[in-house]
Amino acid sequence: MAVNAVDYSLPTETTRVAKKVLDKNDFLQLMVAQLQNQDPLEPQSNEEFVAQMAQFTSLETLSELSNTMLFSQATMMIGKQVTINDTDQVITGVVEKAAIVDSTVKIYVNGQSYDLEKVTEVENAQND
Repeated sequence: MAVNAVDYSLPTETTRVAKKVLDKNDFLQLMVAQLQNQDPLEPQSNEEFVAQMAQFTSLETLSELSNTMLFSQATMMIGKQVTINDTDQVITGVVEKAAIVDSTVKIYVNGQSYDLEKVTEVENAQND
């Protein structure tokens, strides 16, 4: 009779990267976990639940407002020359377009997308 060996050791890669900013999905997951694990004999009051929902709505509204403002800034850069610090390189070029991709505001320079937050300088484009 053959016996298969079972490996119960932990994987070698167990590093966990901590999030520095919580988003609306994290907030919603925490609220759902709280509801699932509440004491059934002393459930959360309606007032507390409504207050948390109001906080969630406020967070979502602020997030949308922030993206709208950043997108507005990005669209004003179209046709302007920008300098971008991207990882180990500095890119200079004219902004061709702006877009929101996965809730992140991007600008396009030389056909490549960059996060708006990487722009370090904006100036009028040179007319050659």
